[in-house]
Amino acid sequence: METLRIKTMLYGLKQEQTSLLLQEQALWKDINTVTGTHLHTCAITDGSLDADLQRLRQRLDSPALSHPSLSSVMASRDASAWAWKAEKANALPQIALQGEYDKNGSIGHNYFAFGANVSIPLWNHNKGNIAAARARYDQSVLVVNQVLTKLRRQWENDYQQAVTWRDAVAAQSRHLSADLEKGIDAMETQMKHHNISVLEFVDYYGNYKDMKYQLLEAQAELLKAHEAIKYDLAE
Repeated sequence: METLRIKTMLYGLKQEQTSLLLQEQALWKDINTVTGTHLHTCAITDGSLDADLQRLRQRLDSPALSHPSLSSVMASRDASAWAWKAEKANALPQIALQGEYDKNGSIGHNYFAFGANVSIPLWNHNKGNIAAARARYDQSVLVVNQVLTKLRRQWENDYQQAVTWRDAVAAQSRHLSADLEKGIDAMETQMKHHNISVLEFVDYYGNYKDMKYQLLEAQAELLKAHEAIKYDLAE
């Protein structure tokens, strides 16, 4: 009976291993397709994460934010500002200067003439176009402020999540990871010396595997948080 149970558990572990390997291959295929690389491993160093967190903190503390997602809305705001100025300029008197020179004209030789034409808008002061341009400018300013507010909130949230996952993974690495490895090694030794049964070892291994999954999931969340920080720091 014990032999059958062990064989069943072993078969299940092999099936699970195969499924995980296939998932890993599919994920790496997607990553390499998107990035145009040929990566097969992924790692994160505390130093690079800490440096990126420091840079993001500096950006959050700065009154002026910069990000590619701001470029289009800020360009639209600037264009609206120039359009508004142009419409206001059209309401001002238009002055045109002209000059004329005729060497052998009917009036006399070397004839010079200068003139000025002033167009004063007595009735049409371009108020409608100015008001429309002002409204478009105010709307573009509102859009910029909304994007800035959204960016600042997103950056603050990404920063807090990255710090939380960094501290959690660091604490797990200092305490839990080492204890898990020592525990599984000790149980394996006990089994080899016939101090515990194979089934007891398999039961312990099940707990070890579940805890290991949780540790790996925490590291995966840390990688995702770091990628979000990198996106926030895009120039």
